Amino acid sequence: MMKILHVCDYYQPLGGTEQYLISLSRELENLGYKIAVIYGLKTQNTLKIGGRGEYFLPAIDETGILDKATEKKLEDIVHEENPDIVYIHNVSNFSIIQKLSTLKPAVRFVHDHRPFCPKGDKLLKRTDRICDYPVGISCFTNAYLNRCLPRNPLSTIKLIRMKTKEIKANQRIKLIVASNYMKNCLSQNGFSPHYIEILPYYCGNFHENKDLDCNSFILYVGRAAENKGIQFLPSVLKELPKKLKLVIIGGGGYITKIKSLAKDLELENRIDFLGAISHDQISQYYQRCLALIVPSIWPEPFGIVGIEAMSYGKPIIAFDVGGIGDWLKNEENGFLVERENINQLVEKIQILLNNRDLCMKMGNSARSIFKNKYTKEQHIKKLLNIFDETITARNEKTH
Repeated sequence: MMKILHVCDYYQPLGGTEQYLISLSRELENLGYKIAVIYGLKTQNTLKIGGRGEYFLPAIDETGILDKATEKKLEDIVHEENPDIVYIHNVSNFSIIQKLSTLKPAVRFVHDHRPFCPKGDKLLKRTDRICDYPVGISCFTNAYLNRCLPRNPLSTIKLIRMKTKEIKANQRIKLIVASNYMKNCLSQNGFSPHYIEILPYYCGNFHENKDLDCNSFILYVGRAAENKGIQFLPSVLKELPKKLKLVIIGGGGYITKIKSLAKDLELENRIDFLGAISHDQISQYYQRCLALIVPSIWPEPFGIVGIEAMSYGKPIIAFDVGGIGDWLKNEENGFLVERENINQLVEKIQILLNNRDLCMKMGNSARSIFKNKYTKEQHIKKLLNIFDETITARNEKTH
């Protein structure tokens, strides 16, 4: 049975990437596959799971050329585990990627913008626009015009050069992305479409025997951060009937500002701040909400909370950014709204609030789309096919 070596900066429950790595590893082990992990950042929450090779290698989160000792340690790990395939995730050090690709067949999942954006989020800070430029001279210009990068020319040039080297290192291996948007970003930065596979994320089938319901609260699930657009939600709620409430699930320092906004708008009794809670606890809110709201203003690489809501048969209302349009079909399983258009957001929520039949219809459509495209079985089947093709291609080159 195939052995897979994961390589990632964090190895703990954290964001979407880490949750994906943990969930996928568990599912593959249940199917009889062998798993090993190399990680670069150690915290008190780092996992320790029996039966797996688990290796701490700080160089994963560093930059520059590998020293001889680190290179030797990496070779020793690969020799000891002898994986059939290396599955690379968030890795800052392009030298690690280069070295691994010479040792074993390798595939990388590009989970976010960092491999091709020196700032990391594709946002032009000063003008509050999404960046449409490839890495290069435009990054240098925007360091001054939009404060994306340090205004020190030498620092900016160094960052751009490092990113260019990382792009070059990644061009040697098969890449996976979750959305058409991410594929287009890679193509814009010189990657051949031939080496890019679109493989959407998946989530568990939590909903299967639940009847659809539409209660009078809208739901936000995710990190409390400015680029997630959570700051718009109190103003949106203020324009909606008083019977409608907002439930916010997720932590982050930015939540203090949202609570302050809620107080200023006299909405304390209409917003429930639940913080970070377990998936089992989140389930009841997905089951009972009117709709999920995804007000992200940065170009989401995918937006996994959307398919989680779909698995429960819930419509979604979201700003039309990044990869969200891959799974959210306007007026079919929810509404796509112009970025930062608060009036449109209010209007679409009001439509669902006033038309429960439409809410149920969109929820049924959401569940159907989920079953057809976003189950773990479909994801794992295609992923294993990509692994097999990569291994076969590597063997053909070496013989």
